Amino acid sequence: MAQRILLNEYKALSKEKWVDVELKNEDIFNWNIALIVLNPDSLYYGGYFKGRMTFPNNYPYSPPSEYWQNSQG
Repeated sequence: MAQRILLNEYKALSKEKWVDVELKNEDIFNWNIALIVLNPDSLYYGGYFKGRMTFPNNYPYSPPSEYWQNSQG
């Protein structure tokens, strides 16, 4: 079930302009992700935030783990 849900979420996010998402090693449970802040009213406007998301086998009943890089890497 998790694999099907993640595939649908991945496909939907891939169409969005504010996010860049790709599978790490073509594994639906491991994503490389970048968020782009496009709202000019946001304090973070123009920001680009990179990270990783790792989803458990029982997703969505358990949350993913996340790692976000700071500007130093």
